[in-house]
Amino acid sequence: QRVWACSDSELASCGECPEGEAWDANSQACVSRCPEVQVWDEAAQACVCTEEGKVWDATSQACVVGYLTYDGCPRDTAPSLDLKTKDMEDDADNGLDPDDFGTAIAVEVKSQTEEHAVQCCSDLPSGGSSCERRPLVGTREEALNACGALGLRLCTIAELDSDICCDTGFHFDFQRVWACSDSELASCGECPEGEAWDANSQACVSRCPEVQVWDEAAQACVCTEEGKVWDATSQACVVGYLTYDGCPRDTAPSLDLKTKDMEDDADNGLDPDDFGTAIAVEVKSQTEEHAVQCCSDLPSGGSSCERRPLVGTREEALNACGALGLRLCTIAELDSDICCDTGFHFDFQRVWACS
Repeated sequence: QRVWACSDSELASCGECPEGEAWDANSQACVSRCPEVQVWDEAAQACVCTEEGKVWDATSQACVVGYLTYDGCPRDTAPSLDLKTKDMEDDADNGLDPDDFGTAIAVEVKSQTEEHAVQCCSDLPSGGSSCERRPLVGTREEALNACGALGLRLCTIAELDSDICCDTGFHFDFQRVWACSDSELASCGECPEGEAWDANSQACVSRCPEVQVWDEAAQACVCTEEGKVWDATSQACVVGYLTYDGCPRDTAPSLDLKTKDMEDDADNGLDPDDFGTAIAVEVKSQTEEHAVQCCSDLPSGGSSCERRPLVGTREEALNACGALGLRLCTIAELDSDICCDTGFHFDFQRVWACS
């Protein structure tokens, strides 16, 4: 047969294309293999973005900022059979090939729309880090949300290299995982004191409304205006009212006085071990509900105390005491223990009080 042929000087028009180009049937010419924003990488045999730090995103068909990924357990690029045998047998049962395990997974930037395994880390108070895997293979946004919901962040390259995530489940030892650099922690889910990860804005935001600040010791938002407390009903800072311990002496209960009460509580499903926690003087919103103890002045001097079978708001407490011609007890009266052992197990409850 006669066949089509080409001279050595005509290779470019005969289908032989230079590096980074491929034959285009429509134009009958060699054209770039890659979009304008990409160049051909011969070693990788793929198009790569020309702008440093950017990667090709298949969803948007554009070069986008790339984010770090790494090996879920770098030490297991060649898995230890004595540690891994059972997992590998399980995988074989599930149709996975153990021979595929042990391939090194390099640090690479990937488009945030790709899906990779999720491992979360946090700093330990004693130093070092801890790792927790989530049952999820997802986008970077999904990874950040999964970690942020637990108050955690993505693990750094250094943490992954320390192997703290190895052998912690879901077969992620052999998976590519989302990672973070030490300089990017604020964008990886780790938030400064008083802030928390917000899934909507994908950023750290204040834990508290504008009228509050974060109290690290209390692990709660507190109102900035002195004497005011947060009211959950009105979602605002309101004037706070005094509360205290129903029987301050019984922060460590006296068993000879309390045995019967504690046995009764045990019969009612209450745990006597929970008794005895010190209850400090604190201001609370009047819409909260606390135990009610009423006091009055004795003609002979001193005071008397009467408990009401009620756990209610401050208004309800005032009404209950006022109906009997009594008032709320003062801090000094409560400190004198005149209300102790007067029923309703209020020795171990926060009660409304007065200055």
